[in-house]
Amino acid sequence: MYMQKMGVWVRVASTISLTMLILAGWTAASLYNWLPADAWREAACVVVVFDIASVLLLLLAQRSGRHIPAGLFLVRFMAAVFVWQLLFDVLGSLFGLFGWACLQLMGWSVPSAVGFILLGGTAMLGLYSVFIEPRLLDRNHLTIPVSGLDENLDGFTIAQLSDVHLGAFVPVSALQRLLDAAVQEKPDVLVITGDLFDSPEPAVNDTAARLLDSYAERFPDGIYYVWGNHEYYRDTKAIQQSLAVARIHELRNSSRLVRAGEPPLYFAGVDYPVTQGVTRVKAPRFVRAACEAVPAGATLIMLAHHPDFFDDAAKAGVVLTLSGHTHGGQMGLFGHTLMPPLFRYWRGLYEQAGHYCYVHKGSGGRFPYRLGCMPEIAYFTLRRK
Repeated sequence: MYMQKMGVWVRVASTISLTMLILAGWTAASLYNWLPADAWREAACVVVVFDIASVLLLLLAQRSGRHIPAGLFLVRFMAAVFVWQLLFDVLGSLFGLFGWACLQLMGWSVPSAVGFILLGGTAMLGLYSVFIEPRLLDRNHLTIPVSGLDENLDGFTIAQLSDVHLGAFVPVSALQRLLDAAVQEKPDVLVITGDLFDSPEPAVNDTAARLLDSYAERFPDGIYYVWGNHEYYRDTKAIQQSLAVARIHELRNSSRLVRAGEPPLYFAGVDYPVTQGVTRVKAPRFVRAACEAVPAGATLIMLAHHPDFFDDAAKAGVVLTLSGHTHGGQMGLFGHTLMPPLFRYWRGLYEQAGHYCYVHKGSGGRFPYRLGCMPEIAYFTLRRK
């Protein structure tokens, strides 16, 4: 498990570093269109050095931030520097290309002041993305039409949390704020689709489990939970011990009757396959195991941390698959992620022939920044059609 975790860190660090260095090269080249020749080389060197430093700061924040005295503010500042540099690289490259096109086509040169305006603007966005937006909350309400839904289930409402990542950047008090917000809408049931626990300290997990248990009666049809990849990065046995004392229905390639009816409503939940690369390989087997005890004709909701389970869930007749994992990219514009296409399903609602999947943006975050992608609570109301 330790070697697997190190492998994930190596891949993450390598991807971030390579991306930032490529962007640094583009931005440095773009500066040629803004600055006099005698200042271009010095500015390009600053950009490259700043890129390298911001990556190192981010990795330091992730690895050891909680051990630094008064470290939470410092860690968030490190993350703000990283986002600042990332935005400056991307926008700087775009402005640089625009400046080059203007120079070539019309003989216009972009004023050097643009670079300084861009530097200040991206700095403010970096600070906003770390210190303000992660504290906001997006409440999304969706209506899901269900053929043959029992009359007594018309209007049944599900609240979803996902990817809270309790740990260094998200305290248990943040989970309480989420739960307080969720119960205000009076949903019938709460589901948590993985990556709830992300702390190496068992006391954090115990406190969180007790907190969830204290809210069990506020959700009349219960609280349901499936595992994510970060639970596997931690001590799974300790997490299970914490959950054992709480009124939480853990679904691990299994199902449970939520409410009787004609037809009845069932929830099924799939385990996380530990290694993300084999998710699609194991998805058919996990979905079959989860649905095995569900009677034919039942209205079935699937909980799956990874959205890749949607295809097999739809084939199995699942009405709605609730997932997370992607965090919506954590950076977006007009409802669309700005991240590279690493996932087939990134964020929001998807449909396949009357079967739906929702990819949650996450209610917390492993990385303490968000821009155009607020933490959310999603609500789903089932309607008879």
